[in-house]
Amino acid sequence: MEITSNEDVESVEAIESVYLSQMAAGEQMSVQHFQIEPGADVPEHTHPHEQAGYITQGTVTFHIDGVERTIDEGDSYVIPGDEPHAAVNESDVIVEGVDIFSPPRTNPAWQDWYPTPRHWPGTQRPSPTRKSTREFVERVLETRRIEWLLRQVYARRGYWFW
Repeated sequence: MEITSNEDVESVEAIESVYLSQMAAGEQMSVQHFQIEPGADVPEHTHPHEQAGYITQGTVTFHIDGVERTIDEGDSYVIPGDEPHAAVNESDVIVEGVDIFSPPRTNPAWQDWYPTPRHWPGTQRPSPTRKSTREFVERVLETRRIEWLLRQVYARRGYWFW
């Protein structure tokens, strides 16, 4: 069993005023803590991971398929993989919560992988180009190679690595 303490994890500002901390990650899923500051928004994006979440503090508004949904403290949600979604903290309280991704979603390089500009549903969304898709795939493959190499090095030294 692997245990990840919040004190051992670095929080990364993935986009302006949105902080992610990669917690435990296994072969089938990963856990990520997030904080969204008041007024901050997560632009519309997609990812292949199914995303289940739980709000521990505050209220967040999701925009999914042209529908606005408000998720309050104590509520949970599931977003299917490849479903375009956006979120915004319209309150004056920091939103905190936990997301679980399956398959695992490694530390937040996603802001580089999903080059969607800040916009809300109803505005023109640029279609991805072959180049951006190719860059995304190459980045994913490179990340997986680095993870595999790190796991091999740590395993040979007798360490557990995520």
